[in-house]
Amino acid sequence: MTVDEIIRGIRQVARAKCPGIDGLPAEFYQMFSGPLSKILIWLWKEICTQDTMPKSLRTGVTTLIYKKGDPEDLNNWRPVTLSNVDYKIFAQVMKCRILPLLPKLIGPYQTCNVPGRSIFDNLKFIRDNIDMDGAILQIDQAGAFNNVDHEYMIKVLGAFGFPTVFCKFIRIMYSQISILVNLGGVLVGPVPYQKGVKQGDPMASLLYILALEPLLRRLHTGMLNICPSPFPANAKTNISGYADDTNLFISSMGQFNLIEQELDLFSKYSGGRVNVNKTELLLCGTWTSIAHGTPYKVQNDGIKILGVWFGKATDKNWEILLSKFRTKLDFYSTRSTATSFHSKAQVLNRFLLPILWYVLKILDPPRDFILGIRKLCEDYIWGTRKHWVKRTFVYAPAEFGGLGVKDLEVQTVAMRARDAIKVFKVNKNEYFLKYYAQVMREVIIGNKQQGNNFYENIRLKLNQIRFRVLTLSSELQGKIGVKNTSIFPDLDCEQMLELDLLDVNSVLNWDGNTKQLSAAKRRKLYHNMTIFKKLFQEYQEECAGVKEGKTLFACDCPVRELGNLENCTYTASFFGVYREDSISNVDLGKMRWRKWKRIGKSWMANYEKDVSWRLWHNSLLSFSTAMRMGLVRDSKCPFCEVNRPSSFHMVHCASTKEFWSFIFGIIGRIGIKDKCDKLNGLAENKIGDFMTYLAHNVLYNRTLYYVNSGKKEYDLISSFKQKLNERLVIEYNCSLHSNTSLDLFLDKWNNGLGLFEINDKQLVITI
Repeated sequence: MTVDEIIRGIRQVARAKCPGIDGLPAEFYQMFSGPLSKILIWLWKEICTQDTMPKSLRTGVTTLIYKKGDPEDLNNWRPVTLSNVDYKIFAQVMKCRILPLLPKLIGPYQTCNVPGRSIFDNLKFIRDNIDMDGAILQIDQAGAFNNVDHEYMIKVLGAFGFPTVFCKFIRIMYSQISILVNLGGVLVGPVPYQKGVKQGDPMASLLYILALEPLLRRLHTGMLNICPSPFPANAKTNISGYADDTNLFISSMGQFNLIEQELDLFSKYSGGRVNVNKTELLLCGTWTSIAHGTPYKVQNDGIKILGVWFGKATDKNWEILLSKFRTKLDFYSTRSTATSFHSKAQVLNRFLLPILWYVLKILDPPRDFILGIRKLCEDYIWGTRKHWVKRTFVYAPAEFGGLGVKDLEVQTVAMRARDAIKVFKVNKNEYFLKYYAQVMREVIIGNKQQGNNFYENIRLKLNQIRFRVLTLSSELQGKIGVKNTSIFPDLDCEQMLELDLLDVNSVLNWDGNTKQLSAAKRRKLYHNMTIFKKLFQEYQEECAGVKEGKTLFACDCPVRELGNLENCTYTASFFGVYREDSISNVDLGKMRWRKWKRIGKSWMANYEKDVSWRLWHNSLLSFSTAMRMGLVRDSKCPFCEVNRPSSFHMVHCASTKEFWSFIFGIIGRIGIKDKCDKLNGLAENKIGDFMTYLAHNVLYNRTLYYVNSGKKEYDLISSFKQKLNERLVIEYNCSLHSNTSLDLFLDKWNNGLGLFEINDKQLVITI
């Protein structure tokens, strides 16, 4: 092994995971990767010299995780082994050596861990072909990962042509190993681990699919020799495999005998066992009336494949998802501290709606399911019967004046468009996706009508959805030689918009320091930015005249305007803005206001953002609204006697003249000379925006104070000073006691001009 391989392995080991028996987590190795890599190189050489690993590397802690069924049956528990991180680093290096070879070694029917393939390839194919005339045999392999014979596994690697020295490495890593079983916090053992690949080992799934490949290859060839597959358009597609989840597509009764012979042979050599009682058979099309005469259990109502129900039981997907969503929503409603609209929207997007995405990537939800989820989301957001803002702006992105809750209908169509782009732009798995790519090409590029309801639905809805696209100018792409190449992965784009990294200079100067993203997202984005910077360094002379200006930009457009998806010049995109046909012209005009982005870029807490956001939507609690709700006796403003004022009156009330003079005075002392608007803040200054939006909160608190108490006495200036004082104290202390430097604090607050000064580590506020 080389130092570079070890360091790469250290970086790739997952963080925030339970360590092995030595208690050293991945973060320890990543913090000291330089010196530790040299120690690990020396250790690996000693391991190879002595043909054995130290005991700490050979010992893992196994924890049993309950799956389903009878908890007293050991087969219903999944063993996960926690290995030491130094072992995982060596295993990660081995994995990186094996991974690039898998597309050549593993047949197209297996998609687990093979670069360029996905679990969704299997599912899309089954969805499109479930009505064929034939049968699907779902093989249940008992304890699949735990029953692989080590000697068989090494022989398979040799048969594939892996060098003898490499096979020796794998043999060392799986020799004389033992586990300590964690039972209620007590370690029991050691127990010799004489067969199986350890779940939790980075190499486990790769070694397993290599060990399984001889069976799948023999089944694939043997079944085709008897009869082509039951799919006329894909005559060679007769197996769907994802790790140990194996489904065979039967087109002839004679194939059952072959399958039983091959399974017996595989069991004899590999140690694998098929659980006949749990192996299921789904008869499709004209086969539903055929007497098959096999020992397998027939499922007439449908079958669950890779977590998705197919056949007549498709509706089970929506019943299960709705139940899961409600349960988790109840949990967050009672346990979460989220009270603002913006924070509740984040809870929905991060923790609740992702429950649905896996199934929605494959199946279109029925209308009543969409409406049910929408109602649950909206009731959670508002918390009362009063919906303060139109539904449109619950689902519109924040930069378009919304809360950014992801809408099921929009996201579903967006997923189809993204799938199509991936199919067009990369080497697709023809074994599964030949028909899918052909139809999607006709739907998206040709806009042709389809007899299939699923694809016809996509064609109709694509014309209604607006998309957001992050593009790189064609001129710049030509300069750096990356035309029609994806530079930034889809998930990076949203984060780049969030961080305002929309021009080349901002990307080149970004140092990775931000508290807006999690550590994992920050590292991944920084890694991709580094690649982008290297491209510019490589083509520095060619790019000399292009660096200035917004050569990276974001836009929203319908999918038709992207042109021919096979040749379009965007580098990456994330989709799903809104359904244009469902929004009025007035709301579309409001969505184009540039000021919406300023709320997101301000330093307000979520509950503070809510006030300015609702104010701009003219939906704050006004006195006329309060009168209709029975909270006050009349609709006049109690501070200036204006009758039936709107929400906007709050900031323009004559009683606020002295208050706004005080605010503008502070803004002037800070050195901001641009004109500040009471309602909208400043165009390009975050401090000015913050002062304005904080003033909105103070004014709204005065309204609430009057509604609740009936008293007019409320000192606006003192209240503002107190809120600003609290913010400065909190952020100053955070800058002293966290990774945030004091320089960043000073830079953010313009060195405290007119607000504070720092004497001997003491913050002296002079508002």
